[in-house]
Amino acid sequence: MNHCLDDETFVKALKTDTPLETLVSDLESLIPQRMAEAKVPGLSIALVRDARLLWCQGFGVKSTVSRKPVTADTVFSAQSLGKPILAYAALRLCEKGLIDLDTPLTDYLPEPYLPNEPRLKLVTLRYVLSHTTGFPNWRPEGKPLKILFTPGERFSYSGEGYVYLQKIVEHLVGQPLSEYMKVSLLEPFDMHRSSYVWTDDYEEEAEGHGRAGKPVGKPKWTEVNAASSLYSTAADYAKFVAEILHPSKRDSFRLSEEMVNEMLKPQINIYFSISWGLGWGIQHSSSQDSFWQWGQGFTEGSFQAFAVGFKKEKLAAIVMTNSSNGLGICEEILLHAIGGEHPAFSDYLRI
Repeated sequence: MNHCLDDETFVKALKTDTPLETLVSDLESLIPQRMAEAKVPGLSIALVRDARLLWCQGFGVKSTVSRKPVTADTVFSAQSLGKPILAYAALRLCEKGLIDLDTPLTDYLPEPYLPNEPRLKLVTLRYVLSHTTGFPNWRPEGKPLKILFTPGERFSYSGEGYVYLQKIVEHLVGQPLSEYMKVSLLEPFDMHRSSYVWTDDYEEEAEGHGRAGKPVGKPKWTEVNAASSLYSTAADYAKFVAEILHPSKRDSFRLSEEMVNEMLKPQINIYFSISWGLGWGIQHSSSQDSFWQWGQGFTEGSFQAFAVGFKKEKLAAIVMTNSSNGLGICEEILLHAIGGEHPAFSDYLRI
């Protein structure tokens, strides 16, 4: 149930100056109620203001069996939230001159990723990051990966595009992606509770739950899948989003402001209110444009998350849940947490 979408003033106003005490009081009242109604056992939320982590708090439990509480340090399976991080890393390789946005990616590998597929020569980094490769989201089980339409022709969300990009990046840097991302991005950004592969430290972390609220386990990725294997906390991910909002300084592991702006420039229109940039979805609204990415996956989609940022206002929020019902309560939480408008929920996520 949505309790606040009819209030136009509330929907459109961005909460850039609302006192933290007011926000926290509102959210501490709202979130547990909506979690109980939607059968969402656990949730963590982080707020970013002035491109700095303002507040993070956990609600509910990691598992309905263990009943251990979610905290600000609880690790969730973040699923597709890993895609913008890999996009950021790939664009940094662009700035270093190791890869080009519009050169065919097949030129960077010694052997073709898809033999006997002439359209592979049309797939570029720009097309991977804007989901216009022609790849399906995932290849059919037991069948070879195929390109379904001419690359660049139209939008079609694709995890397989990011798996292809993973192979390119690993070849260029000469390291497994998990090691490269840890050393070159996660650790420099102080994201010490994040990883693209499972570690034993995650054994006591959040467990996924289906629509009925019953636990269904947790994914244990021992090999990287760049499109879906990220583990993170809401607070850690907020540190990454803060770098998109306002690069703190120019050094070897951060993108330039110019490249961040390119990242957030619409590459292809999907609906009147939704475009896709280089690694992020872009929402267009009467308040301000914003960038976003959602995550959902594992058994029954039992981990769901949403990250959104308003670059001009340096404002963002990240919500992570351990439930197949998590996205169903995210929009209202975001409206209370940061305000603004979020057409992704009505024009994209609900199709």
